[in-house]
Amino acid sequence: MTRQPKRQKKKRRLSPKLSDHFSKRDFACQCGHCKQLVKVSLGLVGGLEWLRELVGQRITITKGYMCHDAVDKQQSLRRNFYHMGLAAQIMASNTDLLSLAKQALKIPEFRGIGLYQDTGVLHVDTRKANERLIWIESNGNSHPVSEDELDRYFPPPAHGVS
Repeated sequence: MTRQPKRQKKKRRLSPKLSDHFSKRDFACQCGHCKQLVKVSLGLVGGLEWLRELVGQRITITKGYMCHDAVDKQQSLRRNFYHMGLAAQIMASNTDLLSLAKQALKIPEFRGIGLYQDTGVLHVDTRKANERLIWIESNGNSHPVSEDELDRYFPPPAHGVS
């Protein structure tokens, strides 16, 4: 009886893909030094997929997971939702910040929503909280707002007179 050679098992690669439109690479820490595994909440990814569907275009993640060293450099004393994999800063090229925020408000998983007027990015997070927190940051100053107050901070664009 001849012995059959053992069949080698194929090594399974872990997929970098988290969903249809987002991968671990999208959320990678931007410190440039770490090679850590990216932690990201699948609830956050699901919310971003839903938001992408609502706005009908690509969502760009400008800030995702932050490693421990990046958080230390930021010197934040509060809980850091980026380090916990619960937050992202995003933008959509053909959608203004206010419109993107209004669509994000339709997604119940997003419990923290911050509008950064200076940079035009939207912060979304899936923190564990009963109340939703919405804020606007401009010129380094941050203040909470209600959903009804958002339009007051974003005047309609001026139309040129012809």
